[in-house]
Parts: sequence; structure tokens; C-alpha cells
Amino acid sequence: MTVGALTPDEVFTPRSAVVNDRMYISRDKHERALERALTGNKNIVIYGASGCGKSWLWKSFLGQREHPYMIANMAQASNLGGVGNVFENCFNRVERRAKTGSSFRAGGSLNLGPLKLSAQLIDTVKELEVEPFERCLALMSSLGKSRKSVIVIENFESIIEDERHINDLAGLITLVDDDDYASYGVKLLLVGVPDDIQRYFSKTKFAQTISNRLEEIPEVQRLSKNEAELLLRQGLIGLLNLKIDPDVSLERVAFITDYIPQHLHEIGLKIAFNAIESGSITHEDFMQAAIEWIKSSHSSDWAAISKRLDSITTKIGRRNQTLWAIGNIMKTDFTSGDVESLIRQGFPASTSEIALNVSDVLKELASGDNPIIRIAPNGAAYRFVSPKYCIAIRTMITKDEEMIAIQEYDYLDD
Repeated sequence: MTVGALTPDEVFTPRSAVVNDRMYISRDKHERALERALTGNKNIVIYGASGCGKSWLWKSFLGQREHPYMIANMAQASNLGGVGNVFENCFNRVERRAKTGSSFRAGGSLNLGPLKLSAQLIDTVKELEVEPFERCLALMSSLGKSRKSVIVIENFESIIEDERHINDLAGLITLVDDDDYASYGVKLLLVGVPDDIQRYFSKTKFAQTISNRLEEIPEVQRLSKNEAELLLRQGLIGLLNLKIDPDVSLERVAFITDYIPQHLHEIGLKIAFNAIESGSITHEDFMQAAIEWIKSSHSSDWAAISKRLDSITTKIGRRNQTLWAIGNIMKTDFTSGDVESLIRQGFPASTSEIALNVSDVLKELASGDNPIIRIAPNGAAYRFVSPKYCIAIRTMITKDEEMIAIQEYDYLDD
């Protein structure tokens, strides 16, 4: 077989804590925004849907430019008993590693850039006898002499339902501007899924000051069509040296994943494992990988869309047409006008000179116990509650020769 020296799981790394530089797709606009924000006087917010590459972006950016950073994972706040304890745990973990001589792997919870961390430095910081958050600031300040140091507050969405945690974090963000705390010169970088992170601080006692202390960079969204195909081509052909049969379309593979980096890595990994023995990717390899991926990762999303489909006895499935349209719109936010235009374009025979009432269908899809779309932040459009719903639609719904939307998923029932 004709394969490279790398294995599929060394190339496609969907959940790795370490950035795979060989598969990184540069986000020039976001990197420029981060560069400017790091030199500004506010702390930074990175937001975007799950899997779109937020951590991929900031880890690559800070790592390549040798900015020392520490990660405070808010997903630990409840288990550890509070936000303050998260920072205490961060410092204690760093102390244990420094005093046992353990290495700090790039991409892990602490990245020192070109610097080394000594047990003596840890003891010096501990002698300050300050609270855990300030201790972390002092440590990172000591490491950031040539490059700005950063404390990354990851998984912000983990604490949005806990008023105490939100208040505590808001207080710490406000403290960073205090003269004593500001003297450390350390930036905070908040990372999370919500597109309106600042709104969650609006109910705290720091509401009037918090908005002046945070700066959002542009939303981290899915890759472009060309970027997604480039990622697959780089991994399958460039690094694994696999051949692709003429009837396999990387464009189709990328489309099914909704151009989301994590999903591209997941399906790319399955395709590569299915093809590695022969050294060639066939249509069967692709289909089998798609089936395995959808069944393992999207079964609940599949069920949610199934409940929204028109009955197979419906002569013209207007709801199916609407679902097909929102699954094929190449925008994060879409209006009822966008959807209706695509429906009329895709189904001319069943829509000519007929009122479609698309807005009512969209309202229905945005309601109920398990809505699949929601009002976008601008209030004038919709977006998917989760990109996974878009993926489910793209694999479930197609068009028949009569230009009526139908569901097509028999091959997944194996």
C-alpha cells in the first residue's frame, strides 16, 4: 500500500489538546484582531459555535508567537466549589509539575513559550501570600517579560447558569483594572460558545463596568468551502499519501460536515482508517465513514430532525422543503426571505405563484421543547441552535425528480 509515515490519528486530531500545526488552517482576520487586542487596554473575548476552532485559533496564535499562557477551565468550577478554587487548582498543578521536574507540553494547561519554570519562582510567588487569582497573575507576569502573558478562561458556557460563579468571575475581571492587579500586565482571554458573553454579566453588580473591560474579536465560524476542502486534501493526500477515486467528491465530504473543523477531523479520521489498507479512498470508504460518523456522533440530532419531517404521505412537503433550504444556505444567519428564495429556486414546479408562508414554518422550527433554530443575535434572522442539526439535515433530506423535498436515509438503517 502507498501510505505516508504518519498514521491517520496523527493527522486527524478532532479532540486533541495540542494543536496539530501541519493541519492548521490560518484565520487571518481573527489573528489580526487578536494581535490588536493583545496590545489594547481591554481583556479579550473569543466566541463561536462548538467545534468551529476557537481553541485551535488561540492556541496556535499564542503558541507561534511565544506568549506564555495558563488555562483556567470553568468546567471545573462546580466540582471545585467556585471560580476562585479553579485558580487555586491551576497554581497548585503548576507547582507540583515544577517541583517534580515534569515538562509543560505545548498546548496543555500551561505554555511557557521559550521560558523555563523553576521551583524557586513558584516559592517566590507563594511568599506573596495573596489569593489564588492574584497568585496566578503574579506567576504569569514573571514569565511574560518579553511577550504578553495570558490567562485563558476556557469553557465560559459551563458557568452561565450559576449566578454565583458569574458574579465571582465578573469581580475578578473588574479587579484586573485595579492598580495593584493591573501592574502585573497580564491579559485575560475568555473563550466560550455564547455569542453574547457580555450579556451574562449584565445582571451582576459589576454590570456598569464589565462592558468597558471586554473586547470581542469577530465570531469564530465554520471554515469556508475552500478552506474545508484544503484541510481534507492536506490530510488525506498531502500527509497520508492516499489516492482518491474519481467518484469521490471532497466537496461533498466537506459539505456534509458543514465545514466545521472538528467534524472535518472526525470524518477525515474515519475515511482514512477505512482506506489505509488499500491506500485508496473509494466511494464505499466515504459512505461507510459517513454512516459510522453520523451514527456515533449525531444520533440524537438525527432524531430531532426526524420529528420535524412531513409525513411521507404528504403530497408537497413544505416543511421538508424548508428544512432542506436551511440546511443548504451557506450563511450562519438566515432570514425568511433567504429561505423562501432558495425554496423557489430549488422547487420551481411546486412553488410557482403560490404563497409559501415560510416565516410561519421557521417560527414553528424555532419553538417547542427542542427547537432546531433560534433568533440570531441581531434579532432579524435565524441560526441553528447547534450546527449538528444542519449536518443531520444535509444527510437526511434530498430532492426527488418532481422537485419535492423528501427524506433519504435508508442507508443509515443498516
